[in-house]
Amino acid sequence: MLSRYWGYLGPTGEGGPVSTDELALFLRERLITVETPVRPAEGMRWEPLAHWLPELAPFAARPDDTRVRPDPGPSNSPQPFADQPVEPRAPAALEELPFVLAPPPGPAAPSSRRGWTDRAPHPWRRYGARLLDAAVLGYPTALLLGAIGGVVAPTQTQGVITFLTTDLWGRVADIMLNVLLVIPAHAILLGLTGSTPGKWLFGIRIVRPDGRPIGVFTAFWRELRVWFQGLAMGIPFVSLFTLFAGFSWLKDDGHTPWDPPKRRVALHRPQGAAQVLLALLGLALLIAVRVWEAQP
Repeated sequence: MLSRYWGYLGPTGEGGPVSTDELALFLRERLITVETPVRPAEGMRWEPLAHWLPELAPFAARPDDTRVRPDPGPSNSPQPFADQPVEPRAPAALEELPFVLAPPPGPAAPSSRRGWTDRAPHPWRRYGARLLDAAVLGYPTALLLGAIGGVVAPTQTQGVITFLTTDLWGRVADIMLNVLLVIPAHAILLGLTGSTPGKWLFGIRIVRPDGRPIGVFTAFWRELRVWFQGLAMGIPFVSLFTLFAGFSWLKDDGHTPWDPPKRRVALHRPQGAAQVLLALLGLALLIAVRVWEAQP
C-alpha cells in the first residue's frame, strides 16, 4: 500500500484526505469510480484510482448486487473475487465522513464561493505572509508590552529597551523576541477566521478539511511548532536551514509537517490580477513597516 490517506478529484474540486477504507466505501456507495483521479496525500501525481489501488476494484459493485463484481476495466484477466459473497455491512453515515465526493447539486462550499479553490503549494506566498504578519502583529505587541512595562517597572523596562536596540546580542534577542511575541495574536486570528492580515493579502487560509476554522487552541499549538520547527525560534542563520527544510517539505509533499493533511488544509486564492495586486500591496506594506521601524 503506497499511502494511508488519499486525495481525489470530484465535480466540486479536490477532496480528501480520506483513508483507503473510506475510498472503498465511496466505491461501494457509487460516489466514485475506478476511473476517479486519485493521488497520495503526500504526493502530487494524479492517476485513476485503479492505478494506485487495483485491489479496491471489487468494491465497485452495484448496490443491488449480492456478489462482488469487479470492474472489468481494459483487461480480460480472470476476476478471482467474482463469486465471493459480500459480507453484510451497515453503511457509514455520510455526515461522519470527512468528505463526500459527489454531493447532490446545490450551493458550493463556502471556500469555493469565496474563491479559495487553489490547493497547490505556494511556498513564496506563505513566506511573504509570515514576514508581513511578523511586522504587522509583532511590532504593535512589542509596543503594548513596552507601554505596560513603562507603567509597572519603568527603570527595568528602559534597560531592556536599551539592550535590545543598542547591543549586538540585544539585536539578536530582539529578532528572536519578535518571532515569539507574534504567536498569540497570530493564533487568535488564525484560529477564529482561518487567516491573518498577511495570509489574507497573499491569498492563504488554513482551515480544517471541512472548511471550518481550526480553533484558537489548535492554532496556538500550530504556531508553537512553526516557531520551533519552521523558524528555529528566530535564531539567525539557524532559521535559514529550517526555512529551507520547510520550503522543501511544501514543494515535495504538498504540505508542511505542522499542517498534516488529515487535520488541516491550506486553501489559496487562485492566481490572477486581483491576487497579484493584493500581494504587491502586502509587499509595499511590509517595506513601509520596516522603514518606519528603522526610524530613530
